[in-house]
Amino acid sequence: TNPLGLKIPFGVHHTKMFLMGYEDRSHKISGKHYIRVVVHTANLLPGDTNFKVQGVYAQDFPLKGANAAPLFTNPYKRNRSDEQTKENKTTCRGWPFEDDNPLPFEDDLVTYLESYRYLTKQSWFYAFGNDPDSPSSEPISLTQLVRKYDYSKAWAVLIPSVPGRHVVTCDDFGYVKLRKTIIEKVCKHHDAEISSKRAPVLCQFSSIGSLSSKWLQKFASAVDSSCTHTTDLVNNCFPEKDQPPLASRLRIIWPTSEEIRNSIEGYRGGGSMPGTMKNIAKDFLVPLYHR
Repeated sequence: TNPLGLKIPFGVHHTKMFLMGYEDRSHKISGKHYIRVVVHTANLLPGDTNFKVQGVYAQDFPLKGANAAPLFTNPYKRNRSDEQTKENKTTCRGWPFEDDNPLPFEDDLVTYLESYRYLTKQSWFYAFGNDPDSPSSEPISLTQLVRKYDYSKAWAVLIPSVPGRHVVTCDDFGYVKLRKTIIEKVCKHHDAEISSKRAPVLCQFSSIGSLSSKWLQKFASAVDSSCTHTTDLVNNCFPEKDQPPLASRLRIIWPTSEEIRNSIEGYRGGGSMPGTMKNIAKDFLVPLYHR
């Protein structure tokens, strides 16, 4: 049952995510408790999982505390010294480095879960006798449960999307959160020469809603490294009269009817590419489509 009532006619939670708790009993003395966070792109349908390319992020996090299991090493972090030029300038194309501050993964996850307003308290753990490492079986809320784990070694930044109408200065969700993350985690590692080079952003997704040119320009600015050096999260980096063509900033990878027909699922696979003609055939979108 979805605990979040529908308040607007468009936009609902469609997050594809699992939160799974488990105990690793491979330790000789007692088990260690973890939460596994999984964010993926597939619908839970055979056609999605068997016949389509999908992406998934999955990571396990241990309980907090002195007796917690050891933290996993982030395999994607690099030593900053390996990324320096002779002039002592960073040449790496961004985050993460070993000496970066821990990511606010926990706060981002909890902020998103709070948007469900699911406050019911329940017991999430079984009692394991006198095991000192066993979590309490006292009833707690989902967000309280999530806070019990250590996310300081997270490999990723969460960019939540929450349906509804939001003040554009709110940087917890959506493309504004994406822009903030690029400013904090990517741009500070770019040198000026790299940042001045503007390349189009390639976008690939499986459905198109009712987009506007104005919104797409703002989205393009959110991910444009030459714009995101400013911390102004609201205004576009270009005056309206000086807006560069969207076609020079964004490219949308979208299949043709023939490509769908020749796919492993044939025309049936087109059911996973929803988009009405009034949405996909807008004049400003047509130049953006690429194969």
